[in-house]
Amino acid sequence: MRLDLWLDSRRWWRRTEPFPHIVASNVFKATTYEALAKSFGEILDRGFSELPEGGTRFCRSMKGYDAYGYRMPLDIEGPLSVFVSREWHDMLAGIFGVDATDEIEAALHHHAGTSKTGWVHNDLNPGWFIDRQRPDGIIISDPTACNYQTGKSLRADATPYERVRAIALIFYLGNPPWKPGDGGETGLYKLRTARPEHPDAAVPPLNNTLVAFECTPYSFHTFLSNRSPRSTAIMWLHRRKEDVVERWGAGAIEEWR
Repeated sequence: MRLDLWLDSRRWWRRTEPFPHIVASNVFKATTYEALAKSFGEILDRGFSELPEGGTRFCRSMKGYDAYGYRMPLDIEGPLSVFVSREWHDMLAGIFGVDATDEIEAALHHHAGTSKTGWVHNDLNPGWFIDRQRPDGIIISDPTACNYQTGKSLRADATPYERVRAIALIFYLGNPPWKPGDGGETGLYKLRTARPEHPDAAVPPLNNTLVAFECTPYSFHTFLSNRSPRSTAIMWLHRRKEDVVERWGAGAIEEWR
């Protein structure tokens, strides 16, 4: 995969408040973005399930989060596979100067209109994987082998190991035209105790735009309630647990709700 043939804007703005993060618009060339949005729409057209299911369509799989999710499968092909590619992984790790460990968790999210605002959190969570590398060395979380959040083995031949989220990325695609007041932004905060509806900064869901940040004890963010549908591709890179413990202490790792 040649990212230099796909990417458009080379101006990715690094902002320091309320915590360090990157915002970029016109990320992909127009034809590439259109292909990404089309692939997303084809999955969205399969419909929705109010219960967790086997991964063929969007479903309610995230407890306490008012969104439908679709986990990118291990064998994903086509334009959306860019988000789990070696090139994309290494680019993000290099931008943030993170010693990432080849594991990726990636999904598509869809918030219907009037979805509820989320809770303020930092994404410094554990993630569990099994050591089954693709030819490019990338390891994608496998829900048929182990539970990503708990590490529970789901197959006799699976030996899960633990990592911690290192970089979070949110890419907006397939959304209707946005204007102030439509909501659906990603809110960013200085404090965990902040009222979610009053972010210190907010990134609007403009198509072909992304927001990304290193997952730290201070990367507080959440989804803000929307009036019209809001769709995203979400992904996380990971790092060694011992690196997190050495830098911030074991208590910094946020256990799953």
